Amino acid sequence: GQNREIYIALENVESWTGRILDNDQDAPPDSRLKRFEPNDVLLGKLRPYLAKVVRPRYSGLCVGEFLVLRPSDLSMDSAFLEQLMRSKPVIDMIDSSTFGSRMPRANWDFIGCLAVALPPLPEQTAIAEFLDHNAEEIDRNISLTHRQIALLREYRTRLIADVVTGKLDVREAAAHLAETADSLAEGEDEFDTVED
Repeated sequence: GQNREIYIALENVESWTGRILDNDQDAPPDSRLKRFEPNDVLLGKLRPYLAKVVRPRYSGLCVGEFLVLRPSDLSMDSAFLEQLMRSKPVIDMIDSSTFGSRMPRANWDFIGCLAVALPPLPEQTAIAEFLDHNAEEIDRNISLTHRQIALLREYRTRLIADVVTGKLDVREAAAHLAETADSLAEGEDEFDTVED
């Protein structure tokens, strides 16, 4: 139903991007669940090097392995806080402080005492907006490139299958390649004509 609460577990947050991945499950009955409000910044304490930092635009419940961060006053923009906590220098600093070898966990006593540079609020907002905009652009390019790679892999697989099964006569294909090279060479002055 529409009235059930959104629930976020560690596996629902993509590393380094803060994208919320398919989270259709209901919150398990667990006393350690934490409540978060819109624009709170959730920071995954378990294996902090995974950089699971997210700023949901709605309220809900999250697993206790998240620290729920909220600016204590109006001197900090939560979008800036999100970018700051997800930045490599901060993640590296938090990671260097972790304890527990197999399941390292970040500690609030350490994170809460981190000294960070805090530019004036309008600058924070400008920085966060700039990063958001550019991240979107980069994400679009990444998914476009992933699609192209998938198509090329598909084509490669089909090509190998066609050559191996004899559907494609390689001698004919090689002749076509030579013709294509010749016509390209004629069309372009800076290329020398391919010599046999």
